[in-house]
Amino acid sequence: MSVLAVQACVEITRTIDCNEARITETSYHIELHAHEVRIRDKRIAMSQIYDMSCHRKHGGSDAIGFLYLHTHRGVETYFVRDNPASFINAYKKLKRESRVMKNHPSDQPEG
Repeated sequence: MSVLAVQACVEITRTIDCNEARITETSYHIELHAHEVRIRDKRIAMSQIYDMSCHRKHGGSDAIGFLYLHTHRGVETYFVRDNPASFINAYKKLKRESRVMKNHPSDQPEG
């Protein structure tokens, strides 16, 4: 199954050790496929994703933004540094195309 779009995300972990706060960032990717979204070891079927949106904080190129996946289990939030607009647009295009395919008259049984 080919990857249609990829979004880089970061996991931010804050630990305190010997009275010293330490912030660690781990990078990973979210992959958009034709029938699912893959996030590390997790897979979410496209039928279970209702929408995607984002919120970008102002404050320079290093600012953290948020990518929201609106799913059947609620909203999942992912931290992003890069603008996720192209990832969201690829998702919305895929959803539009799948709706067109479902409503296409040649796909309907006759009679």
